[in-house]
Amino acid sequence: MTDCSFVPDGFRYSYIVPVPKPKEHYRTSNLTCDDFRAIAISPILSKVFEHCITDRYQSFLVSSE
Repeated sequence: MTDCSFVPDGFRYSYIVPVPKPKEHYRTSNLTCDDFRAIAISPILSKVFEHCITDRYQSFLVSSE
């Protein structure tokens, strides 16, 4: 029997993008790391795959509120 628990390298990585917080939160001079929030951008193929798996196996998966 072969091992089928393989995740492609491209699915494992996300790009972290700094997004400035709303203007009232940052100072006009000397921006710091606290003036930004980070969002993770995942490859589109991994997101499509995730939605396909979730749709197909939703009855077997449980999540809390």
